[in-house]
Amino acid sequence: MVILLGIELNLLITLIRFWWRQKMTRDRLKYIGAFVAIVIIVGIAIIPLIFSRSQRYPDDVLPGSYSEDRLADILAYERRYITTAVRREYTHVSGFSISYVRLFGRGEFSVAILRHPSPYNPALADYYRVVLQKIDGSWQTITTPQLLLFYANYPNVPEQLIRAANAL
Repeated sequence: MVILLGIELNLLITLIRFWWRQKMTRDRLKYIGAFVAIVIIVGIAIIPLIFSRSQRYPDDVLPGSYSEDRLADILAYERRYITTAVRREYTHVSGFSISYVRLFGRGEFSVAILRHPSPYNPALADYYRVVLQKIDGSWQTITTPQLLLFYANYPNVPEQLIRAANAL
């Protein structure tokens, strides 16, 4: 009887964990980190369900995206053109450096992170995000540099791309 109850309880635990993981897909997890949910089954058992979201941004930001390796290969070629486009667009802004560039989709979107050091303490800096799009063979900025990008300000930019840019 006790063994049978233990087997049924383990089966029940497994089914609940499977159901919970199916319900809590990565699209539903809005925050990064590890989470624990405790389910109490009518005084029989306490079942900890552990799930996590460790990625800083979704793998498939835009439908039909290239793989990370392919985007890295494209970025090796496109980086200088992206950097030139940002510097050309913001010639009036001094003191910033481009600290990070990443491609999205099929290489037609890029996010550049601009680092602007504090005038009081060079070790401290603000990081601004700017989204670029390759239009007619050349890179053009489609957002202005901001600490956080908001979809309401840029309705023509895919929302998934803005989320990914903010997660960088």
